Amino acid sequence: MSPTEEVLFDAMDDRDRNHSIRVARTVARQTGDRPVVAAALLHDVGKSRAQLGLVGRIAATMVGVLGRRSWTRRFAMQDGYCGRISTYLEYPALGRDMLIDAGSDPLVSSWAAQHHDPPERWSVPIDVGQLLADADR
Repeated sequence: MSPTEEVLFDAMDDRDRNHSIRVARTVARQTGDRPVVAAALLHDVGKSRAQLGLVGRIAATMVGVLGRRSWTRRFAMQDGYCGRISTYLEYPALGRDMLIDAGSDPLVSSWAAQHHDPPERWSVPIDVGQLLADADR
């Protein structure tokens, strides 16, 4: 990782860092390609903006699963806990923006944004995306 990427990685919650290290170790066993390993390490970096604990993440996930985009838009207009739930639900795009600002390789920022998307929406090569997605499961 670059020094600016390290700062972003260090700002991640311990759970997210540990998960990302596991994903990166799995990926590194398959490839030594630096951007691919960095994508594994930084795919959840946007979650750090929400600053939610376990209960908040569960609540945000429930809002997301229920598909209440109107709630998300309403929450985005608010400060505090509801605003942080909206931020959490938008973490892939936030992560992409953070990584672009950090000067990350385009594969790294693209994967952060697209890692929950179906393969037909990936801009990363399918084999790379599949490797990353399989490791993230």
